[in-house]
Amino acid sequence: MRSQTLNPREEIILTAIVEDFIQTARPVASRRVKVLSQMSVSSATIRQTMAKLERSGHLSHPHTSAGRVPTDKGYRAYVDDLMPTSPLETEASTLIQHWLEEVSGDVDSLLQLVSHIIARLTGSIGVALAPVNTAVRLQGINLLSADGDRVLMILETDSRELRTVAIPTEKSMTDQQLITVEDILRERLCGLTFEEIQATAGDRLVGTLADDIGLFGYILEHAGELFYGPADRLLYSHGLNRILQLPDFFNHANVAKLAGLIEDMDRLRSLVETRSAAGKPVVTIGAEHEDDLLDMLAVIRRGYYVGRNFGTLAVLAPKRVDYAHVCAVLDYLSTRMPELLRIEG
Repeated sequence: MRSQTLNPREEIILTAIVEDFIQTARPVASRRVKVLSQMSVSSATIRQTMAKLERSGHLSHPHTSAGRVPTDKGYRAYVDDLMPTSPLETEASTLIQHWLEEVSGDVDSLLQLVSHIIARLTGSIGVALAPVNTAVRLQGINLLSADGDRVLMILETDSRELRTVAIPTEKSMTDQQLITVEDILRERLCGLTFEEIQATAGDRLVGTLADDIGLFGYILEHAGELFYGPADRLLYSHGLNRILQLPDFFNHANVAKLAGLIEDMDRLRSLVETRSAAGKPVVTIGAEHEDDLLDMLAVIRRGYYVGRNFGTLAVLAPKRVDYAHVCAVLDYLSTRMPELLRIEG
């Protein structure tokens, strides 16, 4: 798939700038782009194209430099359309195999080791989230009014776990509306596995009162958080000290943000969860997190199945990360997890 908004010249130049900035952390000038791209056009033409990419929001221009750096939009275009994809290098896969031979076999030891492997191979923070049974069933739903245009949704699973979340609604609800919506949700969702709810919630709730007040949209957008495993399952992370050595985190404010995130296990668990086991890694960049505390990060996540149990491997990195390499590492490890973890399901 190629970018629908960039022409071939723009794609070549944006790719050259992103990949050079990833390697050097220095703004990229037009002369450097000409050398990297090996394009048979003048430096003036390259500068004009770079200026156009800046106007379109793909590049930015630091005030103290003649070069350009990628923006979140530039990274997104690169990851979605321009990034090369290839299997993990033989040397790296051989190292992984060597390291895995030393693990004792229990879940804790394996997840801890995998987080170390991810951190070491990517130079960033590696995260390993334990798999959980996707066959957990929703047994009950209760809705309670909260202050303002919010509703408290209380979910009960067949294992008696309770989960409460405050949901913003598009308008306030009367008591009768609350009862009606509660009945609709119970009728259409209770008795289903979390996996079934995630796959069919759209079809089951579209056109209902839940849709009118905004609950439908919220449930779809946050299905991975609402209908997914026990909230306290095992999570291991490693590599904070390594990532703090990068120039991207010389800023003390960024260090504080990152350290706070790693210490907040519930928030970190929510951040890395994904349902993309059958597809390519999910990449979220900077402002796409819609959280000012995460605007300096890229989060790359890859799900894995072990029987009917589903877990996640992830990388927290500066936006200036080698996305292709990280995706290859996560793809390789996610395919190895079923043979490493033996879980009935």
